[in-house]
Amino acid sequence: MSKAFVARESARMAEVVKGLLHEHYPNHPLELQAGDEAGPQSESERPGPPMLRLIYHSLTSEDLQLRDDGLDFDRLQSLYQLSIIAHMMTLKEARDEASASELLSRQGKKAADARHAENREIAQEIKDWYSANHHRYKSMDAAAAAVTKLQPVVFSTARKHIGTAAKELGLRK
Repeated sequence: MSKAFVARESARMAEVVKGLLHEHYPNHPLELQAGDEAGPQSESERPGPPMLRLIYHSLTSEDLQLRDDGLDFDRLQSLYQLSIIAHMMTLKEARDEASASELLSRQGKKAADARHAENREIAQEIKDWYSANHHRYKSMDAAAAAVTKLQPVVFSTARKHIGTAAKELGLRK
């Protein structure tokens, strides 16, 4: 294997790793940081940035291309495998973040659903009342005024629910 090939391939893979680092960790520098060699120190630390920086610097190291021991391909293959592992880790971290935001979104929807349950129940009661009593009132406004005495709602809210009920009943378009 020629030195030129090793140099080309390591430069190509270095650009891929650099792209991964900038795409998935935009605020992380490309320069090696103190502690990168030690890896993550806690479960909350993300292993991706330090690992990608180490792989990048290994790929761009002149030492990789200057050795003449016949193991160039093995070193290149190992670095390639490391870059694949790093890519899989960044994808997993992205998926975990998406899962966390989905979970928060679902919890928020459940909380909102619980918070508005009483309002939906009152709205349904108003609609049911209007479908049974709409013939007693000359206008939807008159029916809304009557609803304000039956339900704990203001006129505009009663009128809105009566308007919806009238549409559902086909009394208005």
